[in-house]
Amino acid sequence: MGKRPARRTSRRTFFAVGVGSALVTASFGGDERISITPRVAPRAPTDSRSEIRVNVKLTQIPVTVTDPFGAVVSGLSQSAFRLFENGVEQQIRYVTSEDGPVSLGVVFDASRSMEGKLDKSRAAVSEFFKTGASGDEYFLIEFNDSPRMLCNFTTDTEFIERTLLSIKPRNWTALFDSVYMAIQQMRHAKNSRKALLILSDGGDNYSRYTESEMSGLVKEADVSIYSIGLVGGGLIKRHVQLLRKLSEQTGGHFYPVDKLSELPDAVAKVSAALRNQYVLAYSSQNLDNDGMYRKVEVRVNPDPRLPRLHASWRTGYYAPEE
Repeated sequence: MGKRPARRTSRRTFFAVGVGSALVTASFGGDERISITPRVAPRAPTDSRSEIRVNVKLTQIPVTVTDPFGAVVSGLSQSAFRLFENGVEQQIRYVTSEDGPVSLGVVFDASRSMEGKLDKSRAAVSEFFKTGASGDEYFLIEFNDSPRMLCNFTTDTEFIERTLLSIKPRNWTALFDSVYMAIQQMRHAKNSRKALLILSDGGDNYSRYTESEMSGLVKEADVSIYSIGLVGGGLIKRHVQLLRKLSEQTGGHFYPVDKLSELPDAVAKVSAALRNQYVLAYSSQNLDNDGMYRKVEVRVNPDPRLPRLHASWRTGYYAPEE
């Protein structure tokens, strides 16, 4: 939060992670950091583990539907959906529900603006873990002026909760760099369903990555981003849109929180969204295996007697290549 300070010309020494390399396990403490160098993100391969799964016959799009209050809506039939690829309506072959194990990264804002909000934020994450299912795995990243991996993938949520107690608010906010680090960590996920939970009260004022670079990265990744914005903590409109955009581009959802007392309800909605997804399967009318990006649009057309519903889905995918 606040005006970004002028960048020093000399670079600090960081713990480096190369693009496409495995994230080296280390115990982070003191002033150790991870170096993040902006680059053009490579195209993520499309395979059977992707959230948008593409094979010779079918493309599968996970969709979450919510009501005007943000509550998840289940039980919709296939006739309630329409799907378009590059503006051309596609025939939906079938709709199923999906609730498999999740590989999830908690991306926790530890900038100085979080002072006074940490206790309730930690408690909210603990409540989220209580909704977990067998096979789920988690990692934890804290971020202020740079991201730090506090806990690699584990099923031990109590260890993560203890680790959260060590977080102290300080410095600026490198949100984009932390999302980059989290997406790289997802290369080691065991589950096909991958998601991030971002909890923050601010935008980005210290990252090496830009908004446009991050937009390209999350479009190619197979990771849904769910974000909780502490609006009442001073989160300005531009920062709200930043978190919302990251979430909606990836098929996740953004939950604004005006009061800290609303945090438990927000994390409950995130959990429900993760556990109640529809999967829309269709055969694309475009048979070219050209490797090009295809924009996807989903419309929900339920019983007109129901309130207006909102659908969240990944906004596109890359076609297979010959």
